[in-house]
Amino acid sequence: MLERYARHHLIDWWDQEKLLRSRVLVAGAGALGNEVAKNLALVGVGHLTIVDFDTIELSNLTRAVLFRDSDLGKNKADVLSERCRELSPDIRTEPVHGDVELDLGAWEYKRFDVVLACLDSIDARLSINARCQQASVPWVNGGMGAIAGEVAVFTPTSACFQCTMSPDMWRRRNERFSCGWLRSVLPEKKVATTATLSALVGSIMAQEALFLIHEGLNKVSGLKPGHRLFMQVKPYSLTVAELTRDANCTAHDTISEEPSPIDSSLTPREMLHQNDSYIELNIDILGSLICQACAESDQILRPAKRYDTSLLRCPKCGSERKTEIFNVIDNNMGRLLDMPLRNLSLPKSHVISVREGTGRKYFVVKGT
Repeated sequence: MLERYARHHLIDWWDQEKLLRSRVLVAGAGALGNEVAKNLALVGVGHLTIVDFDTIELSNLTRAVLFRDSDLGKNKADVLSERCRELSPDIRTEPVHGDVELDLGAWEYKRFDVVLACLDSIDARLSINARCQQASVPWVNGGMGAIAGEVAVFTPTSACFQCTMSPDMWRRRNERFSCGWLRSVLPEKKVATTATLSALVGSIMAQEALFLIHEGLNKVSGLKPGHRLFMQVKPYSLTVAELTRDANCTAHDTISEEPSPIDSSLTPREMLHQNDSYIELNIDILGSLICQACAESDQILRPAKRYDTSLLRCPKCGSERKTEIFNVIDNNMGRLLDMPLRNLSLPKSHVISVREGTGRKYFVVKGT
């Protein structure tokens, strides 16, 4: 097996065995995800998990190096995983046709040495940021436009992605979830990109992943944690900036203790042992939709971000319905207290916590 990587052994700091043992999560299987996954497969990263909820369209073929005309309509994660195995038969790949925010909980991230965000969604990046913080896993963020791109490295002790959010970024993010935290039905604005920019940004992201795998959280090669590289090709420029860590950032919530595993068949009542106890779900749940005009109501009990604003229109009278959304369960929640956690459709290996007085206990929900 190692003969395939013979040239790598000529690099003095290279550890091929470490790479073959490593596990990397690639979030997004578009143009950038193609470049990142391709590079990591070629160098022999042993296990790649690739997550994307989308299918391949014709416009993807001009930018995504591993997609073909025969792949149109297929799941991006499935196709990219298969092509990576063709490039490097020694590695294992795991495709996940799903949403990185709604299908992977914080403790699922604990399986990985590094996470790479190859996405065009601010909200998805915020989710990856929060869960990598919780799980103490480093991650690399990449972004690009028509003539520019950027790469940033984040660790639990550095500035995080949320620290860097400008008022305009928050405005654009909140526009997507402006009505009861349901997604807008308006299409997201497409970003102009080319294969050349995705190749540049993807190569640097993969290189940063290699440094993190070799050196860990205190890496000294490449970008320092909490730094961003910005590149432009018209005119050519390359700059590195240190990002400022916000001491009041709400995303700095690292879980210092190993969460206790609990089965999803458990009910909230079985977890709440004091009158003032409450469960922090760490995700917004759409409880119900209520029409104030005709009193029609629907119970949903699933993550709110799985739904868009088209759900607000009452199917009976056409009026706009009110959403009831919660992210905490206490002893006053009635029938919800006797409902198994699995009914909430929480992400896989999702972390919740129970507050009792000044104490806080973490749990990872299994079997969701």
